[in-house]
Amino acid sequence: TWTVGNVTYYNVTIEKGNGWALTQSANVTMNGGFTLIQGNYYTNNFNMSVGGNWDHRGGNFYPGSGTVTFIGPQDASLIGNTAFNNVVIQKDDKHSLTISGSPTTMHLFLYDGYLNGGTLTVNGNVTVNNGSFLFDGGNGTIQFINTTSYHDIIVNNGSGLTPNILINKTSAT
Repeated sequence: TWTVGNVTYYNVTIEKGNGWALTQSANVTMNGGFTLIQGNYYTNNFNMSVGGNWDHRGGNFYPGSGTVTFIGPQDASLIGNTAFNNVVIQKDDKHSLTISGSPTTMHLFLYDGYLNGGTLTVNGNVTVNNGSFLFDGGNGTIQFINTTSYHDIIVNNGSGLTPNILINKTSAT
């Protein structure tokens, strides 16, 4: 087990055996990317900020009640099938987050940037806050699927293009 404290990192790659764990003990900022190839990563209910790519190839990511925020003035990719608790996309108005794989989140908060391609499944609410958030080329999708809970799409002084929204639910609204 390795404990991660309140430090700023650049790129973090985890490639250890499945019995090995990395546990956060404070909020963490990665100005570069996060790659999980093998092993276990526990946020321990703390938050992560990631400035580069998120690449979940293998291993286990345990988000707890923490938030992962995609930050920075550069394009980035969210690769893999990660289950998040909360996701915040807070790029700038010129850069995008491209989705590849099947990530899911409980809640999604959008500030500035572009969602470029792919599908992000949201099991809770989507909030657009004080910024300009665009869904590049109309090919980014937010999906509400296989859940019986209620969902809200909330716009708080934001602007931008409406994403493709797929609702595939058995009940609720």
